[in-house]
Amino acid sequence: VVAFDELEKWFDENLTAMGLNGKEVRQFKEYWLGDLEHANYYEIKILGNEFLENNMRLDITPAPQTILRLNFHFKPQSIKTELRAPEIKKFERKGFTVVEWGGINDKQFATNN
Repeated sequence: VVAFDELEKWFDENLTAMGLNGKEVRQFKEYWLGDLEHANYYEIKILGNEFLENNMRLDITPAPQTILRLNFHFKPQSIKTELRAPEIKKFERKGFTVVEWGGINDKQFATNN
């Protein structure tokens, strides 16, 4: 759970650690910092690979050697709650690499659900 005013810093610190390069981080921030409406806090969850495969399957030809899929669920919160931080695994690009970043913006303001 990240304070609205700390989102840019959180993106800078975490997106690089998750595998995005500088250009991708800038593009991500440009989009999401403009799209997320002001809220006291945002609950940020990473959508797992199983969810992505079941709901947003990729079909790419020719097949890439490596794929990085970073999709998040952003949920506004009025009060700060605590969540366990995800384990961030180092991502290494090899050969033809596909990078997908995105997310779901839960614009319905939630109180603490």
